[in-house]
Amino acid sequence: MYPVSQDFQEKIKKRSGTFETKIQIQHSKGVLDITDKELAQGTLIYTESSQAGEEFTIGSTVASDISFTILNKEEYKDINFMRATVFCNIGLLVKEGADAHFLQPSQPSKMPRFDEKWEYVPLGRFNIDYVNIQRNSIELKAIDNMINLDKPYSLSKLSYPATLYQIYVNACNVCDVLPGTTSFSNMHYVVKNRPDGDLTFRDVLGYVAELAGCFAKTNRNGAITLEWYKPSGITLGPANRFDFKASDDLVQIKGIMATVEDTTYLAGSEDYAIDLSENPLLQGGYETVLPNVFNNVKNTVFTPYTSNWQGNPAIQAGDIITQIDRDGKEYNTLVTKSIYKYRGRSTLEAKGLPEISKGYKGSTNRKIAQIKRAVEKEVGDKLTNLEQAQLNATELMANMLGGYKTTIKYESDPDYARFGMGEFIHDSPQLSDSTKIWKWGPGGFGHSSDGGLTWPTAITADGSIVAMLVAANIVTANMVQTGILTSEDGNSWFNLDNGILRISHGGNVYSQADINGFGKNYGNGMVSYLNDIFVHYENSSNELKPSPSTTRVYLPTRFRNRNISVSLGAGNTYWRVGNLRTGGAVSRLVNWIETIYEVNTVNTNTTTPYIDINSYIHYVEYYDDGTSLDRYILSGFVLIVIGE
Repeated sequence: MYPVSQDFQEKIKKRSGTFETKIQIQHSKGVLDITDKELAQGTLIYTESSQAGEEFTIGSTVASDISFTILNKEEYKDINFMRATVFCNIGLLVKEGADAHFLQPSQPSKMPRFDEKWEYVPLGRFNIDYVNIQRNSIELKAIDNMINLDKPYSLSKLSYPATLYQIYVNACNVCDVLPGTTSFSNMHYVVKNRPDGDLTFRDVLGYVAELAGCFAKTNRNGAITLEWYKPSGITLGPANRFDFKASDDLVQIKGIMATVEDTTYLAGSEDYAIDLSENPLLQGGYETVLPNVFNNVKNTVFTPYTSNWQGNPAIQAGDIITQIDRDGKEYNTLVTKSIYKYRGRSTLEAKGLPEISKGYKGSTNRKIAQIKRAVEKEVGDKLTNLEQAQLNATELMANMLGGYKTTIKYESDPDYARFGMGEFIHDSPQLSDSTKIWKWGPGGFGHSSDGGLTWPTAITADGSIVAMLVAANIVTANMVQTGILTSEDGNSWFNLDNGILRISHGGNVYSQADINGFGKNYGNGMVSYLNDIFVHYENSSNELKPSPSTTRVYLPTRFRNRNISVSLGAGNTYWRVGNLRTGGAVSRLVNWIETIYEVNTVNTNTTTPYIDINSYIHYVEYYDDGTSLDRYILSGFVLIVIGE
């Protein structure tokens, strides 16, 4: 569920909520802002899914999409909507306003809807791929950043061996999208060989998601993430729905399997097992990889259903929810697909074939007869932390170096006298026949090129340090916790104790990053830190009003919960004042003008941060009959926001 306030969660349950939408279309010639006035009623629909079809599985890479129709205007005729970027936010009135009366001379006597509060939920970032222009309307359809991965994987220049995390990040970088996940199961698993075939980055992302025990999606900020189903705390009942149709079956993944030649590896049971045999990134290490995948998905049990309901833009595919029917029966379920219709009937679904329909049992029974080795329990349950670290590093190196692996645990082992206890990677099938040997054990890490007679290259440990791996340009340094990493010439360094990173440009010129942000010293002192900047231009409306009004400027969500500095400057303003009668007599005279440019409210502690600006011209007109009239005109301004 997209994070929203408690006020939002309570207000959204009522069918009488007040909504508004703010759509921004960034095209080649500028930015077009769409509100409810320009939006054709009942046309805004947002769809997202975590599954590609009826089957409940892992590794899906389904894109989210949005469609809406706007009223055609003359000023739109030169806009090329195709491939423009769309941002959409749904606002809910969470606190009613009131007509406020002020006694101060500097304030208007009456301010409608004073102190009302809106909260906005972003639907995401989308790329327009369909445009249908009619005389009175423009129909637009857009898809999220997942579409950027529909490019041939041959564009990737990533060198293999590579970890799953490197493959994931590289795919995002090449396709110009942000990676939104920093940790997932099997992320350090090393793929020895580059996958063959006519693959796209989206195909490869799906294979990474399979081995992570996840599905892939684009989050509301446009980043590609690897996720699995998570509790949302949401309970829906008859008061929130129009209908609810639940299945009689429960769906649960009960196993993960892979068949290689005549050997089938299995984690869990064969009753409802996901087969990863066709995943080209799975190239060994089955006894470790498959249990990790299974552990990530095995506890997800749900009842399939379909339901039409009132809708909530904060609910996402991947949410675990509770449904209650008219008889009070609770269903533990989730969301595999959500169709949100703005101000209309929305749809929630949890799709998954039951075990008997999916046909796993019959197809798997044929393979179970060939099983030579089954994984019954995750490795982590049997090992200490130190042993698990040793095993992970050994598996990683064996995958990278293409060698053979041997474990010596007991003194009774025939090779114990020569090699001692530990994990070994060697260049021949038998350890005793090998010449090049890597050894990993509680005493340290070493390499021998003479069959274990000498160990000229070694890193020793006292039992409290386990260096994970430094090899093949891959460094896993999560055990390094203190000290300074310095370049050979000493000019650039990273202090792990205080978090300061300094990069030399030569002489006494350097760049520095620390907890305050980024800066550069040109030799005469550090320049001011600047983490972010946002500029907004507001044009004058030239519209006379009886009282001043406040202009609300919404900031990008990256400014949320941050300290900011705000600068406000005057913009374009034009108006007509006074009046001359025919013959030259003055009927209205202006002899007093006040210009107001001030920041009214700054709120970065809401879903969509905003700043309210008071920017207007106030003048008094006197009539020839002795009466006067106060007038207000919205003036243009320039707003500059700097994030700290």
